[in-house]
Amino acid sequence: MIDITLSKSASGVVSALPICATPALFTDFTYDNIGLPQNTEFLNTMKRNPAASLDGGLGARLAASGNPAWVALAADNMGAFKTPTLRNVAKGESNKRFMHNGVLKSLKEVVHFYNTRDVAAENWPAPEFPATMNTRRVGRLRLTDAEENAIVAFMRTLSDGWQPGVTNNQGVL
Repeated sequence: MIDITLSKSASGVVSALPICATPALFTDFTYDNIGLPQNTEFLNTMKRNPAASLDGGLGARLAASGNPAWVALAADNMGAFKTPTLRNVAKGESNKRFMHNGVLKSLKEVVHFYNTRDVAAENWPAPEFPATMNTRRVGRLRLTDAEENAIVAFMRTLSDGWQPGVTNNQGVL
């Protein structure tokens, strides 16, 4: 895994800095609630939770586990989903949806959401689970449109011929 830190200097330069140097999966393998809004286009077809039309992610799985230690962790993890790899994220970009509920329709929209979720003028719909939403690393990054476009361009370079379950030349699945 390579952990990337995005930062913006006082002069406005955005940089992506690798924190460690292991195979490039571009994920931290953690679970996070980034405050995505409900996907009202998929409410009736997805039926993940017909009563509430919301997917609680990790929190819902913990609550349903039956293990008292895990159930105790459920409330703090509602709406949290595993951070997927960015490797090959752009493959099929023109005909796929993004995020756990398909609410975002392009890589540009994903980056713009991360950048502006907490900017009132953007009028993003309310998050599914606001109580557990990450407010430290998402929401008001103050990136320009050109900087957002540069991040999208970078993400498109992460596509290759890798396929799950096929050993690559580094011996990593």
